[in-house]
Amino acid sequence: MSAATPESATTGPNGQGSFYLYLRSSHISSILFLSLRISSCIFGMHKIIHGPLFFAELTEVTHIYLNTNKIINFGGVLILVCAISVCFPLDSKAHQEDVRRRFRPIEKLKEEFRELNLQLETDFEIMFKLINKFNSSTSTLEEKITALHDLEYYVHQVDNAKDLLSIGGLQLLINGLNSTEPLVKEYASFVLGAALSSNPKIQVAAIEGGALQKLLVILATDQPLAVKKKALFALSSMLRQFPYAQQQFLKLGGLQVLRHLCTEKGTEMLHIRIVTLLYDLVVEKLSLKDSPDDDDQFRERAQQYSQVILLPAIVEQGWCGIIPNLLRMPEHDAREKVLKTVHVLLASCRDSYKADHSLSHTLSLLRQEYEVLAADEQKEGEDDGYFKEVLSSINSLAQQLK
Repeated sequence: MSAATPESATTGPNGQGSFYLYLRSSHISSILFLSLRISSCIFGMHKIIHGPLFFAELTEVTHIYLNTNKIINFGGVLILVCAISVCFPLDSKAHQEDVRRRFRPIEKLKEEFRELNLQLETDFEIMFKLINKFNSSTSTLEEKITALHDLEYYVHQVDNAKDLLSIGGLQLLINGLNSTEPLVKEYASFVLGAALSSNPKIQVAAIEGGALQKLLVILATDQPLAVKKKALFALSSMLRQFPYAQQQFLKLGGLQVLRHLCTEKGTEMLHIRIVTLLYDLVVEKLSLKDSPDDDDQFRERAQQYSQVILLPAIVEQGWCGIIPNLLRMPEHDAREKVLKTVHVLLASCRDSYKADHSLSHTLSLLRQEYEVLAADEQKEGEDDGYFKEVLSSINSLAQQLK
């Protein structure tokens, strides 16, 4: 953790400072609001977490480790918004006595906070205000974007995303995809993608609200690259682990849209993201073969995925030729992801791969490059290093194409 002391921090005698901390304890799933005297701090950078409230005071702390990215000044009182980790011997009586001595009654602390005129809100209340700010006709563009930026943090939590749906915020985000302002499209896509991630209820609501069509329109039309990047993020979040969305994606020509992006100049930063998405979708479907067929839930998912005709569509639309061409990218990480995708498509694309003389030439050049890198790696004592793994993948693919 890198050490950095906030420039706005004020210290007292002997380097001690008086701070109010607004923080989350991962063990009790609540927010602690502590008043501390600190003689040694190590600060790191993490996002702010808001949640249910619990009040306590801790004093005379010698060392405390904080993760913070926000410092607020209330009338000269420094407020650190952060996460905290403190270790105690939890099984000791000394710890229990120490807690009783250090922590004050919640009523007393609430009274003190009221005197400071601090208004502490729940996530729901904060999101409600942010949605209203975004939806208000009197809000400036900057205010709308700030509201979306702040909202994105909250909707990562599954329950918060569901609350967003309950107050109508999800549909407002979907409607924002039609905005004439590129920044609104970008940030609406960003928040939508965060809410969709690993959240089936939101995925269903989003596709019913028309999000899939709107995202594909953004990706298929002339838009700033930053907008397309966030739209692709939202699309990926919608498709993963959601076979019905994948089925509709194919029906709406989604693969053609992504294929155009992968061959369009100026969109290179999206290429690996697209390949990674295709890899994930293919592996997701293939992994069903490893599930027990006597499980009712498995049979239901197998039925859903049977409607997703993904591999034939990939072959039909020329991806067997597009993906190997991306091996020419200079980044090692990009090459590794492309190799994985080429491997997973081997059964479907074998004939195309064998007929592609440029692929065999590219693999030969890559083998020479990674043999040198793997040898250097081994000289440094890494017998099973990263470059050796990439080289093994190259050799395996070349062998299977003979």
